[in-house]
Amino acid sequence: MKSVPNYDEALLSLRHTLDTADQVIEGCIKAHHYKSETYDELKHSAFDELTAVIIALKGLADTIEPQLNTRPIFRLIEEFRNSYAGAGNVLIGHKNPRLKASGNPVLADSNEIASLIFIAVEIQIFLGLTPTVAEKKVAKDSGMKHDKVQRTRKRFRRQDGAQKEFILMADRLINEAKSSDTERAYNAIISQYQLLKK
Repeated sequence: MKSVPNYDEALLSLRHTLDTADQVIEGCIKAHHYKSETYDELKHSAFDELTAVIIALKGLADTIEPQLNTRPIFRLIEEFRNSYAGAGNVLIGHKNPRLKASGNPVLADSNEIASLIFIAVEIQIFLGLTPTVAEKKVAKDSGMKHDKVQRTRKRFRRQDGAQKEFILMADRLINEAKSSDTERAYNAIISQYQLLKK
């Protein structure tokens, strides 16, 4: 059974997310329109904000009806993230969607899931926790076993670990978290992980 968030908190989160996203997205659209050099940087932030809006909408929907089937919303988030990672989309804009033998769409890349765990730990270290304590907190919040969090974090930066694009994405999100509402950024990363691991 789903853990049901508080309605008032979910609504407040959605309102805050929408207000933040609106400024970033409109700025990105203007930068694109005027062919500004800032567009390449802004488009990444706009993507993150769009994803956060969908996650917040899903969170609010869960409070209205806990048994509501919100998997289609999750699939839409996957499509966004596939586009962001440069992977082919499964459901949007394709004549013949790629499916697994089971009939389920291809899920998010394991590197993406690992990057979220890595980012979450690094944020907690930035907030003052030791690496071991940070790993334990992330394990508790994400539901991943502590030893797996440790292995994931160590493997992520190895030469044969995550693809360069995911390392660059992780570095960017960590830096953004450090210069903004760090706790909120951490919670958003955990929420994304919870969605992608399903």
